[in-house]
Amino acid sequence: PPAALDEQLTAALGRLPAELGQAVRLRYLDGYTQREAARIAGCPRGTLSRRASDGIQALRGLLADDPEFD
Repeated sequence: PPAALDEQLTAALGRLPAELGQAVRLRYLDGYTQREAARIAGCPRGTLSRRASDGIQALRGLLADDPEFD
């Protein structure tokens, strides 16, 4: 169910380093452009892009290891 998925995603995001979680939230959950997200995060666009990419990779690993995420 969508609510369970939302809870799992929220929990997994909470396990990420703060900078990675922030980048993923800004780009993929809040829908900011890369430029906007970088401004909000206070970093260059390339840094924000790398953080978001690293965050997505980390989330994949966390969710793959979660037995409830099938």
